[in-house]
Amino acid sequence: MIETPNNTQRNNNNNNNESNNFQHVLSTERLKNLLLLIACIGMLFRICIAMYQPHSGKSSPPMYGDFEAQRHWIELTKHLPISEWYFYDLEYWGLDYPPLTAFHHYLMGKLSDLFGLCQGCFDFMSSRGNQSHQTVMFMRVSVILSDLVLYIPACFLLLMEFRERYKNSMWECIWLICCPSLVLIDHGHFQFNNIFLGFSLFSIYFLAQFQKNDNNLFSLSLACISFVCTICYKQMALYYSLSFFFFILAQILSRPKAFLVVILSVITTFGVIFAPFLLQKDGLNVFLQVIHRMFPFKRGLFEDKVASFWCSTSILIKWNQLFNEKALIRLSTISTLVVALPSCLHLFYKVWSKKSSVSPQYLQSLFFINLAIVSFSFYLFSFQVHEKTILLPLLPCLLIYIQNIQKLSLSSLIPFLNIVSCFSMYPLFIKDNLKLAYILVQILSIMMSYVNFGKLGKLWKIVVVLSLTGMVVIHLVMHFATPPHRYPDLFVLMCTTFSFAHFIMFTCLLYFVQFFKLDTKID
Repeated sequence: MIETPNNTQRNNNNNNNESNNFQHVLSTERLKNLLLLIACIGMLFRICIAMYQPHSGKSSPPMYGDFEAQRHWIELTKHLPISEWYFYDLEYWGLDYPPLTAFHHYLMGKLSDLFGLCQGCFDFMSSRGNQSHQTVMFMRVSVILSDLVLYIPACFLLLMEFRERYKNSMWECIWLICCPSLVLIDHGHFQFNNIFLGFSLFSIYFLAQFQKNDNNLFSLSLACISFVCTICYKQMALYYSLSFFFFILAQILSRPKAFLVVILSVITTFGVIFAPFLLQKDGLNVFLQVIHRMFPFKRGLFEDKVASFWCSTSILIKWNQLFNEKALIRLSTISTLVVALPSCLHLFYKVWSKKSSVSPQYLQSLFFINLAIVSFSFYLFSFQVHEKTILLPLLPCLLIYIQNIQKLSLSSLIPFLNIVSCFSMYPLFIKDNLKLAYILVQILSIMMSYVNFGKLGKLWKIVVVLSLTGMVVIHLVMHFATPPHRYPDLFVLMCTTFSFAHFIMFTCLLYFVQFFKLDTKID
C-alpha cells in the first residue's frame, strides 16, 4: 500500500496525540507521587507539633483552655440528650459552635466507647479538666485523622485540578498541605479548623467542576452542600458567604434549573442538619438557643488582643466607651460591608456578563482574590473577631499562590503573608507555651519563602526585609523587656497593630490586583 501525504500527516498527528497523552499521564503520576510525599512530610510535621508540644490550657485551672472545651463537648454530647446540648452549664465551656461540631464530638465520644478507648476521659462531671496522657493522645489523634479524612484529600483534589497553573511545583503543594499557621493552631493550640477549611476546599473544587461544564448541576449541588457544611461546622465560615453568594448567583441567575438546584441543596442541607433540634419536644426554643449560642454578641467588639481595626485603634479611640453594644454591632457591620461589597459587585458583574474572551482561569482567579478580600474585611472590621480567624483569609491567599496569577508580586508575597499571620498569633502561642514550636516554624517558613524572595521587585524586597526586622525587634522587646505597669498589654498591642498594618496593606494590594492588574485573557 502506497502511503499518501494525508495518511502520513494523520499518522504523525496520532503519534503526537499519543505522545501528549503519555506525557500527561506521566505528569499526573509524577504529581500524585509528589503529593503523597508532601502529605507524608505534612503528617510528620503535624505529629511532631502534636506529640511534643503543649496544648492550650495545659495545667491551667479552672478553665484549662480550648483543649478542655473540645474535650468537654465530647463529654456533654455523649451523656446528655440533644435538647440539652446548647443549654448545659454555659459558664463552663458551653457549646457555642454549630450543630456539625456537636455531631462530630458526639461521634468521637461514641467511637471512644465502641473501641474501648480513653476509659474515664469523658465521664460526666468527674472528667472535667482531664489532661491525662490517654486523653491527650485520643484528642491529638482525632485532629490528625480529621486532616487525613478531609483537609488533605481536599488539597489533593484542588492541586490536581489546578496543576496546569503551577506546573507541579513542589513549593505550592507544600504551603497548602503543610500550612504552618493552621498546623500550629490545630495541632499545637488545639482546634479542628482543618474540618471546616476542608469543607471549604471541597466546595471550591466542586465549583471549579461546574465552571468546566455548566451543565454539571450535580457538581453545583455538591458545592452548595459542602459550603453549608462549612458554615454548620464553624460559623466563622460566614466570612466566605458573600463571595460564594455573588459568585454562584451570577452563574445561575438566568438559569432556572440551576437556581432551583442551589435553593433545594441549601435548604435541604440546612434542614437535615438542624432537624434533630427542631424535632425535639420544644423544638423551636432549642433551635433558637442553637442560633443564640452561635452568635454571642454579648462578648464585645473583640476578644483578647487581635490584629483587627477595632483593637488596633482602641489604643487611641475607646470604642466601648463611645458607643453602646447595638451601635458597635451596626458600625462594625457597615464597615465590613463598605470594604467587602465593591469587590463582590465587581466579581458579580464580571461573572454575570462574561464574554467568550474571558477565560475560566480569570474567573477562578477573580473568585479567589474576592474570597481573600471579603474574609480580610470580616477579620479586620467585623464584630467579635478571634486571632485564629486569620486562617480564613489565609486559605484563599494560598489558592492565589497556587494559581501563580500572572506571576505578579502578589503571588510571591503569599508565603510572607503566612509568616505575618503566624506572628499575629504570637501572644496566643506565648500563652500556650508554644514559643519553641512557633520559633522553629517561623524559621522554617522564612527559609521556604526565600524561593519566592528572588521573584519580588526591589521595592517589595525592601518592604519584606524591613517587616521581618520589625518582627524580630518586637519579639526581642516582648521577651526581654517588661511592659509599663500602667499599660500591661502594650507589647501585645505592638504585635497585633504591626500585623494589622500588614493585613490592611494586603487588602489594598488585593483590591489593586482585582481592578487593575488581572487580565481577562489569563490562561
